[in-house]
Amino acid sequence: MFPPSAPPMQLIAAMMAADEWPHAPVGGDVSTHSQSIFLTYTRILDPLTSPQERTEHQKVMEDFRNESPLCIQCGLWLAEQYGEYLGIHLGLQLIEHFVRLRWGSLSTDEQLKLREELMLYINKVGSSDITLPGYLKEGMARVIVELLKKMWPNEWSNFSADVFSVVAKGTQVELILLIFRRLAEDLVSYDSALSNQRKSVMLAALKEPGIVTPLFNLVIAVLEKPDFISLLEVAVSTLTTFSDWVDWKFLTVNNCRIVLLLLSLLLSSNEHRLILCDCLTGIFSRKGALKTSRVHRELLLQVISSDVLSQLQLCINTACEGSMTDNEEYVFLKKLCHMMVQFGVCQLLPLWESTGFTPPEHLQQYLNIMILAFSHPSLLVSSICLEFWNAVVHHQFFKAHPIFLDLLPQLVSRLRDKQFKVGDPTQPLHISSHYSAIDFDGPEEYNIYFSKCKSLVNCLLTDMVQFNPLLFQKECVDAVSLLVAERDFEGVAGDPPSEGIGSKMSPAFLKWDALISFIECWVLGLNQNETLLKEAAPSGVAIIQMLLSFTPTDPTVAFSHLKALDGGLQHFVKFNPEVLLQGYLEKILTYVTFPSTELNKVRLALTREQKQTRLNALYCLINIVKLYAKSLQPATQQLLDHFIALVSSDLLLYSEKCMFIEVFVMLNHFRSSDEQDALLTHLLSEIDALVNGGLKSVVSSLESFIKYLGLDKDITDLTSDFDVKRGQLCYVAHTVMGVLQSSTPRVRRQCGAPDVEGNATSYRHIVPLLIDFVLPLIKVLHQLWSDSSRSFLSAYFQGLHSLHQYDRDAILGIHCSSNREVDELSRIQLQLIMAYDQCVMATGYAWINYGPESLSQVGIVERILNMVFGHLEETAQMRIKVVIRNLLIPMVNSCSPDHWRLSLAPVLSRFCSIAFNSLQKNWSSIRELADNVNEETENGDSLSDQVLLHQLTVNLSKQYIQLISSVCLKKDVSVKEGEDINEDMLDDTSGAKDSKEQKMVDTISDLALSLFTYEEMRRILLLSVFVPLTWLDGYCVRKSINIATAIFEKIPPVQFGESFIYKIMEQLLLGLQTHGEDGGLSVSLITLTLFIYESSAHVFPTLFNLLASLPDCSQDKVKSFNDFIANKKGGMQAKQIKRKKEEFRKLVSGIIGKPVGQLHKNNPVFMDLPSFAVKKDQRLRNPSSYSYDLSSLFCCDDDVS
Repeated sequence: MFPPSAPPMQLIAAMMAADEWPHAPVGGDVSTHSQSIFLTYTRILDPLTSPQERTEHQKVMEDFRNESPLCIQCGLWLAEQYGEYLGIHLGLQLIEHFVRLRWGSLSTDEQLKLREELMLYINKVGSSDITLPGYLKEGMARVIVELLKKMWPNEWSNFSADVFSVVAKGTQVELILLIFRRLAEDLVSYDSALSNQRKSVMLAALKEPGIVTPLFNLVIAVLEKPDFISLLEVAVSTLTTFSDWVDWKFLTVNNCRIVLLLLSLLLSSNEHRLILCDCLTGIFSRKGALKTSRVHRELLLQVISSDVLSQLQLCINTACEGSMTDNEEYVFLKKLCHMMVQFGVCQLLPLWESTGFTPPEHLQQYLNIMILAFSHPSLLVSSICLEFWNAVVHHQFFKAHPIFLDLLPQLVSRLRDKQFKVGDPTQPLHISSHYSAIDFDGPEEYNIYFSKCKSLVNCLLTDMVQFNPLLFQKECVDAVSLLVAERDFEGVAGDPPSEGIGSKMSPAFLKWDALISFIECWVLGLNQNETLLKEAAPSGVAIIQMLLSFTPTDPTVAFSHLKALDGGLQHFVKFNPEVLLQGYLEKILTYVTFPSTELNKVRLALTREQKQTRLNALYCLINIVKLYAKSLQPATQQLLDHFIALVSSDLLLYSEKCMFIEVFVMLNHFRSSDEQDALLTHLLSEIDALVNGGLKSVVSSLESFIKYLGLDKDITDLTSDFDVKRGQLCYVAHTVMGVLQSSTPRVRRQCGAPDVEGNATSYRHIVPLLIDFVLPLIKVLHQLWSDSSRSFLSAYFQGLHSLHQYDRDAILGIHCSSNREVDELSRIQLQLIMAYDQCVMATGYAWINYGPESLSQVGIVERILNMVFGHLEETAQMRIKVVIRNLLIPMVNSCSPDHWRLSLAPVLSRFCSIAFNSLQKNWSSIRELADNVNEETENGDSLSDQVLLHQLTVNLSKQYIQLISSVCLKKDVSVKEGEDINEDMLDDTSGAKDSKEQKMVDTISDLALSLFTYEEMRRILLLSVFVPLTWLDGYCVRKSINIATAIFEKIPPVQFGESFIYKIMEQLLLGLQTHGEDGGLSVSLITLTLFIYESSAHVFPTLFNLLASLPDCSQDKVKSFNDFIANKKGGMQAKQIKRKKEEFRKLVSGIIGKPVGQLHKNNPVFMDLPSFAVKKDQRLRNPSSYSYDLSSLFCCDDDVS
């Protein structure tokens, strides 16, 4: 068909060299050119063609497609060579490319002629005996769709008549369906080149009955006679494309004829069931206003009859049985479950909410199907069904229906099964693992998905407790009794690591983990109703007694056992405290030395799981004491004797001793003053001995501290004695903090202890430790982390002052394995950081407990200034953040007005100066690094350092602005006087929380008004409020604007003086320049700047000159604006206020940065579009002069020529 001719490269080059090409073929030119371009195309596809030659051929092909006027003629000629499929494919590609990108080069007559040629071509193919493969029909469909995008509906109004007339002339039903499927896909999803307005016009035309009715009739005809596989698949996929947006009436015409045909094919054949499920899912998932779609939804409910449900249940049974060995059956099962879920969620349940609705008679049958699907071991199948059960449980009427309530025991049982984590793809211990290996890429993805599903299961169970509390009581009691009886089910030491003792994949641990989740759901559901909690008290007490009688030997099971005792079951202890509290204490004390071994060898033998179990036992003890401290008073001596025996036997770690001491401090609140003093003397005797025996002198100087810890020695010279010394250091710091934390007003209220002002008893014991050890340790650690200490350190410990590797990885977002080996330097570094944090917290708790009045007797303010803030500017930013969170904010929130001036003002003045200067220095460095970025500096290490500096600065900035907010704005009413602050109240960094809290903290505090009377505090506070407006962090800017607005609402700007207001205006204008790309911040800054200028300009004339000096501004413009606002004084309406802001924005527009969306924006160039889609004034006059290079994308509007 294509005889050899001139070499294609030479022929195409000659064609390109022609000065002027005709728009119509002349003689044999088209056939010759077509054969040459076809040979070029074959060379491109030939695997033997060299890469260089293929590149040359591709360039020739691109030039021909983009520039040759014979492109369309050659495409038509090639498309008519029916004996060569490759030639037809190339011809259709050339036509499609020309219509999409070069349509504008044709005149109107040529466009109409091309449309006629294409329709004649389709008719010719349809009327002949030629049968084309599917991919060529799809190519023809793409050509027609591109033509429709250019001409339809305005310039091709009779398209439907033209295209449907082809059906009667041959075998082109598949082609017509492909055209409509492609058109719908492009309009709804794929084509992003079309404007939204053009898509709306075409979609409106596509929804017309003149298009949809004949198209759906065509689909129905194919479904009624499914003789050809490919035709049926195209018909179903076309219907799927239309199903989710076409009008309801077309889907339910003739009593849902289409749905009936789809269901019939689905239930009778296995060949097309996947695409049939997708199509039915699209129909069943239709949503919309019930008012307009109720009739159609009811028709769908009638279609799903009892016989249909019986067949669907048979299909699900078959798919469940075959899904283990046949992957296609498993895929079909997932799609079928999705289809059934969408039918219930989107059709059945919305109809049930309407008035006059009668539930279908076969509702029981449908729910049985959903229970059957939900019982499948696959996690993904179960999660699909969870959507339906979640909708049912929260449905207003369905959840109260008798059929659902009768089904509740089965549903609860299935939900309980889904709490078992038995599908890990790497642990083939369960049939679920087989399906997880198919659905998930690895254990990480599985764990994330399982956590989400389990969370939803827990929420459902919690909400269902109200439906049948007795059922849940029975389930809990039976589950606990059954699990406690299986004592030998924990595995044996010889089992594989994944199944035996100490493994979190062992059957025993998985059962206990699921049981804990179920008990928590039950108790949470009962807590919503106090009456139900009292009714369930006997069952709760019985469960606790069964748990107390169980003593596991597996540490992972012991961990779960403790978690069960420490969970919601503690609420049942109050119904029988005399019996249960004693059992709790005995069980917890058993776990404290878990496992029981001889002498002090236990320390060396403890595994990680065993250590965690012991710590959890003490946490459980602390929680019990907080809830029932008064009831536990008779057992105090028993606990103390046990503690003394453990200490004398050296069976407790330092951290465990600290937690025991916290327990005794809480119990001590109910004793008399003499008894409290005696107990504290006994408990702190070891601490006093350590401090007075040497630690006091150790922390007195940096050199002695370094020698004591062996930091001046090489790693090979360190012995175990130095480990003991570091442990003692942390032990003393942790104990002091624990005693102070257990004595706070909040903990006393939780324990029900009487309020004692001043805590005089603990004051006598703790304050000397605070003065002699805690504060000096903070000071010496600051010195250790400064550069001046390097001369005292050995070469190995030179990196001791750097950021800890765990903190560094967390900031950089690097995942750290919990099993990663830690070197000696990192371990020592971590111990010192923990000791420092404990000391800072202890200082904050001391301020809360004793108050500035008591602490002033020992000169606490001077000591804080000298020891806590000494060398603070050289400390890592992570430590400054600890000082803000754990010391300064508690001081601000608990300090009484009588001590604001003498105690709080000096501390804030010193710290704010240090932190503010440090932050300003860091932000300047960040800007310099951003301005000087080049390829040499963008290596991995330097880039990580830049990211690290930025993240540390951002985190510290947020904490610092939170401190300024605590000082300047009124506290939340939930923060009571003298109460310590939890992390959630301090770590408010989300924009959503900030917007919600803005209404609560929008007035200036009395503390700020008092501090503003001092010159130094006024200066540092105003700098701390307005300089952050230029920091590159949106949260800080929003907080600063909020604080500044509150300040100026109470204090007129003119009261701050001309120099302050001038600097404030400068910072506001710099903030506008920095954050102009953020629309929200820009509006807020404009509002605040305008308010200050309008309030102060008539008093301070320097502001006039400041505005006049801005770019694109002048004195005349400023004067004109001043006249404008002077004429609008008094009672301005909203429109006038808006116009005033717009005028001010124009005045300062020279410094406002552009929004991100405008930085790289360029005016769009519309080429080769039909005339009706292009406005005359938007047509590009000289397209050849437009630059298409990539550099133009990164230019601002003003820079584009």
